[in-house]
Amino acid sequence: MSPKVPTCVFPILVIVGYLHFKKSAALIAEDDINLETNPHMRRLLINTEMILNLHLELNKIIIKLSNDEKLTNEEIKKINSLQKELVDYMSKKSFG
Repeated sequence: MSPKVPTCVFPILVIVGYLHFKKSAALIAEDDINLETNPHMRRLLINTEMILNLHLELNKIIIKLSNDEKLTNEEIKKINSLQKELVDYMSKKSFG
């Protein structure tokens, strides 16, 4: 057997094993267990969702202000609502 065969076969086997692992139920179960046993992961997920929402709103405001447009009362109410939601969320600081 030439040395080229194992060097060609090894990457293929690694890729097949990785794809098998990604599609297996074991990975899904492992993710569920990690989420249940590590409350910081759940908090991280919620934080990410809050940050994305905040970035979207800030981008809308920046674009509008850069076009020399004024914010409407509805937009100001939405910003105040978002700010209150963030303050309430930060005051809880629960991991569960």
